[in-house]
Amino acid sequence: MQINSPLVSIICLCYNHASFVEEALLSVLNQTYKNIEIIVCDDFSTDNSWEKILTLKHKFPSINIYRNIDNQGNCKTFNNALALCNGKYIVDFATDDVMFPERIEKQVEFFESQTENIGVIYHNALLINEKGKDIGIHDEEIPPSGAIFSEILNRYFICPPTMMMQKSLFQQLNGYNEKLAYEDFDFWVRSSLISNYAYQNEILTKRRVVKNSLSNTFGTNPKMLLSTLKVCEYAFENCKNEIEIKALTHRVAYEIRFALLKKQFKVVKAYQELANKLHKLPLIYKIICFVL
Repeated sequence: MQINSPLVSIICLCYNHASFVEEALLSVLNQTYKNIEIIVCDDFSTDNSWEKILTLKHKFPSINIYRNIDNQGNCKTFNNALALCNGKYIVDFATDDVMFPERIEKQVEFFESQTENIGVIYHNALLINEKGKDIGIHDEEIPPSGAIFSEILNRYFICPPTMMMQKSLFQQLNGYNEKLAYEDFDFWVRSSLISNYAYQNEILTKRRVVKNSLSNTFGTNPKMLLSTLKVCEYAFENCKNEIEIKALTHRVAYEIRFALLKKQFKVVKAYQELANKLHKLPLIYKIICFVL
C-alpha cells in the first residue's frame, strides 16, 4: 500500500459487454495502486457476460460480483453498488472501457493535492473502436476546471469513464437520479452546483466507441432525450445569472435542433414550456415547439 493511500471503490457496470468485459476488468485488477475495492455489477446481460465475470471471480476472489434479477438500468444499478462502497473516492467504470495501469495511482495523487472544494476530477482519454484500435483522443484542447456549472450547460466536454469522485459528494446528491434514463448530464449539473471540478491533463483511460452503446443510440431513444429535458428544467431553476441563462439557452437550442434532426417531434413539443421561459431563445425555436 502506498503512503497516503485512501481506499478507492471502483464500480464496474456491465450490460452485454461479453466481448470486452475481461479486458476491462483485468485493466482494473492490474492497477499499480493496490488499495482498491472492485464491485462488478451485471445488469442482467443477455449475452455471456456473466459467465465471463464468474470466471474472473474464480481467478480473483477479492472482487465482489453481483447480478440484477432483471434489467434495471445504469442509475439504479450504480446506486445499489454505491451503497456497498467503503472508499473515499468512487470510480464509475463501464466494462467496455480500459484503464491504463497507473490510472488510479495518478488520480489519487492528483486528487489528494487538491483543495477540499474539489469533488470531481477527470482526465483525457484515448478513443478506441470495438477491435481496440486507436481512433483519436477525446480532448483536443484543455477543458475547464473550477466552478464549471455554466460550461456544463453550454457544451459536452467530460469523458465519463475518466472521472473520479468524492464519495461524500454522492452522499450529498443521494446518488444518481433513478427517474432518469441516463446519469451523466444530471450528475454534472447537480454536482457542479455544489462542488468544483479539476482537470488532470493526462491520458489515463481508453474510451471504447461501440456502435450499439447507449451514447451512440441516444438520438433514437425518446426516454434519453426527455431525461435531458428534465435536467435542463432543473438547471433553469438553479441558474443565478445571465451567463448561466445564456449557456442554458444555447443548450436548449441545440437539444431542440437535435430532436428535430432525429424526427423526435414529441420531444420537441415537450420543450415548449421551458423554451417560453428562456426569453433570449430565438423565436424560431419557440414557434417550432408550439407548432409541433
